Amino acid sequence: MSIIDDSIYLFGGTNGKMRFDDLHLYLISDNIWKNNPETYGDPPTKRSGHSASVIENQIWIFGGRSEKGNFLNDLYCFDTDTYTWYNIEMNGLKPRPRAWHTGNFIDDQLIIFGGGSFSKTFNDVWVYSLTGENWYEADVKGKQPEPRYAHSSVLLKNCLWLIGGVAAFEKVVELTILDMDSASWNYVNESGDIPKVNSRQVSCLLDPKDEQVLVFGGELKGNYSNDVHIFTPNISKVVLNLEDLNLENKQKKAIQPNEIEKDNKKGNNSDDSTTENENIKRLEKFLEKILK
Repeated sequence: MSIIDDSIYLFGGTNGKMRFDDLHLYLISDNIWKNNPETYGDPPTKRSGHSASVIENQIWIFGGRSEKGNFLNDLYCFDTDTYTWYNIEMNGLKPRPRAWHTGNFIDDQLIIFGGGSFSKTFNDVWVYSLTGENWYEADVKGKQPEPRYAHSSVLLKNCLWLIGGVAAFEKVVELTILDMDSASWNYVNESGDIPKVNSRQVSCLLDPKDEQVLVFGGELKGNYSNDVHIFTPNISKVVLNLEDLNLENKQKKAIQPNEIEKDNKKGNNSDDSTTENENIKRLEKFLEKILK
């Protein structure tokens, strides 16, 4: 789900039995939905678990799971002014296929964190530069957060706040901060009415001036919530300086075909009628074995 001006855009997703590639538009001021408006260009394939990140009048779609259950690492851009899709094709270094990650824009850089596949859960930070038109992995200092998926993220001032998610053994993960000014990981001792659920929640910034984050819903071990929590981070006002971030290429080699095959080992054999919840349970059981 993406918000641009007074419009909400919804692309793809799943109903638990099948995945979609349709686009829906909700006009807030008119209180009406526009379903499947005519678009142009090269649209993404059917998928769920992808990220949808907004910069100006554009929505950038990354990754997710395909109609057959494979994990993806492709990148698309949707121009909301012309209703045109662009497939951002590239070779060389890029993130491994994944779903249930998060994506946030900082200036002209798309920041991807975490996510999972059948073979791995991630805690890496990848950056796509719109100016350089290339991917590279960020070099972030400090203790790395636990690998996680199905978390949410909010950008506030110079910090990317990572909320919840699923780690090994369905463990509730800590509230984590990626400090963009110092290029380091930080952790928060939470207080107050802490949400009991830890994954698949929705988080958004209420008001940048008030520095408040709204967290709605979520799931923990099959139990779902419609609770609303408001979190007030204690951070000082600083100016974002991307030059200090040290988002450098780690000189890693490009992804090899056998790595993608490993990520999608079970996805290729999955039944299209298998529900998303069943796939998630299979993934969590598999992760418990490899992370012991």
